Amino acid sequence: MQDIELGPKPSSKFQLKQSPEMEIESRPFLIMPESSDVRKQAVFAFDQEIREKAEEKPSLLSQSGDLPPVPQDIVSAEVQVKAEISLYIYNSETLLKNNENSLARALMVKALQLDPFHIGALKQLSKCFNETTELASKIKIYEQLVKVDYSFETFVQMGHLHYKAGHNEMAKQFYFDGLGLLVSESFELFEVYKNLGNILVKEGDFEGAEEYYNKAFTLNPDSDQLHVNLGTLEVQKNDFSSALERFRRAVNINSSNDKAWVGLALVHNHMGDLQLARANIEKALDLNISNRTAVHLYVNWSQDEKSVDQGIERLQQYLAQVDSDKEMSLVLIHLYCMTNELNLALLEIERVLLWHPDATELIDLERQIRQQMGAQNSAQ
Repeated sequence: MQDIELGPKPSSKFQLKQSPEMEIESRPFLIMPESSDVRKQAVFAFDQEIREKAEEKPSLLSQSGDLPPVPQDIVSAEVQVKAEISLYIYNSETLLKNNENSLARALMVKALQLDPFHIGALKQLSKCFNETTELASKIKIYEQLVKVDYSFETFVQMGHLHYKAGHNEMAKQFYFDGLGLLVSESFELFEVYKNLGNILVKEGDFEGAEEYYNKAFTLNPDSDQLHVNLGTLEVQKNDFSSALERFRRAVNINSSNDKAWVGLALVHNHMGDLQLARANIEKALDLNISNRTAVHLYVNWSQDEKSVDQGIERLQQYLAQVDSDKEMSLVLIHLYCMTNELNLALLEIERVLLWHPDATELIDLERQIRQQMGAQNSAQ
């Protein structure tokens, strides 16, 4: 039997047996200890040898445990790209301040060519689009942002955009997702709770709406807008006394809130105080002639009070402020016909047809008015 040494002296205390059928290189060694002490020393020596060999192997980690440094040329390229994008964003912001939206937008397109998912560049590009006239474009940009920026602010902003677009179900979903990402208090919470309350009112979920309105109230009890919303909720629940208190509170906070004056007008009209209701609605229109609800109420009440001319005047002022409102134009045409101002009725029909050339009801109405005018001329 031949003894084989494993290193220095420790290995001489135990024997390694070689299989007679195989060469020693093709089969692992078998430890054949002569006693328990020898076995313990052999295991210890074997463990030490394994550790030493492991330490000799090159590691992917540095001594500190970090990954080895990225090659300098790669680092330099990444730094250069980040610097270029930062410069594009800075210049875009400067252009936006000077109302150069198209140029600002072009710079951000170049930045996103370097990194299509750069969060700062996507947010800056969104600022280059008008929230009123280009809302769909802003939504498309945020569709990319929510894929790479899982933050409360980004999801809530997406919710705001859908809310303004009238996509209540999408807005609600992004608001809920955003609330799930909230890690600390945010000034946006008030708006989120208020908008969720508004959405739930439209859905008829008054209990859920009240819950979110109360959460918003806890954050900002002096919001005139919130008191108007709470007043509207009370009207939906047929609690007009509570609604009156809410609308009065809103007016006390902000006397220029035209929606609060409309709310007061509705409540006073319901309570039978028609004179006060009329005064409230006139106050709302003085503050904002574009308040559609106020105009509609004023015109209806003008017909009841036989003051159609005043209703016509308010409608004309309203329609001069908006691009097109077919329903309100039809009301104005109806009032013109009531006062036998048929030429003005035809002019309004022609104006509306420019916006809605396929409005068959207007074409039929025009024909009827011309027939009536012909009959009146024949009678004369």
